Amino acid sequence: MRGAFPSLALALAACTVSQTDEMPQPEPVMTTPAMAEDAPPASAPGQKIDETYAVATLDGAPIAGGTPGQAPRIILTVDRVHFSSGCIYADWTYRHTSGASYSAQRFYEPGSAMCARGLATFETAIEELFDGLDGMTRHGDGTVIATGAGHRLVLRPVQSARIEGAWRVTAVDGAQVDEYLDLALLVDATTITFRSACDGYGWFYQADGGSIATDRRFQPAAECLARARIHHAVFDVATAIDAATILDRTPDGGLVLTGGGHSVTVATR
Repeated sequence: MRGAFPSLALALAACTVSQTDEMPQPEPVMTTPAMAEDAPPASAPGQKIDETYAVATLDGAPIAGGTPGQAPRIILTVDRVHFSSGCIYADWTYRHTSGASYSAQRFYEPGSAMCARGLATFETAIEELFDGLDGMTRHGDGTVIATGAGHRLVLRPVQSARIEGAWRVTAVDGAQVDEYLDLALLVDATTITFRSACDGYGWFYQADGGSIATDRRFQPAAECLARARIHHAVFDVATAIDAATILDRTPDGGLVLTGGGHSVTVATR
């Protein structure tokens, strides 16, 4: 009998192990971190969208029309869309809903204005898209794809343009400036100086990714302006630089500063 107990114990142990191996194991519980419904794009994985963009294609084709020399631009910040095309511009606030889904609502800046011309076909389509925005994704190469109202817009990031140097004003608000006026801008890393009568104008500026912000730091004295005969183009250039928000290159290496319904085009001296 004593010899039987070890055999019985081994049999029970084997049975116990076998039953344990066959018992169903609980399924692992998978949890997904909740995403706030109003989270801005910067906080959504892979959705950081905050830059200046050029239009690559609209509904599968390059755009046509608009203002020559003034390519349309779209600036996306964490909660705003700004669209400009020459003297046409529009703004929206937008919110991230979930995944790649977004919605937008028109936002009108106080005192904003547009030129008298009608919208080009592509400008109408872009405004329709953002009025009905339903999706926006940013890809590894920086390209952003926006969809809405049956349209699909592909945007590519604009590379920052270096603007230091001496420049000659060639056009303002789309009108050519006579060369004999010799309107010149001198630009260094932080300031823009506009040479004109009565000591001219000056601005501090910041340029980044195709966008520019200016802050006027000096201007002609009122007493001098009252005595001097100054061409209206001088004041138009100053107004355009005050309003500039977008910085772009021309095909011949010049610059175009646009914003607020104004523009100034310059060429190297």
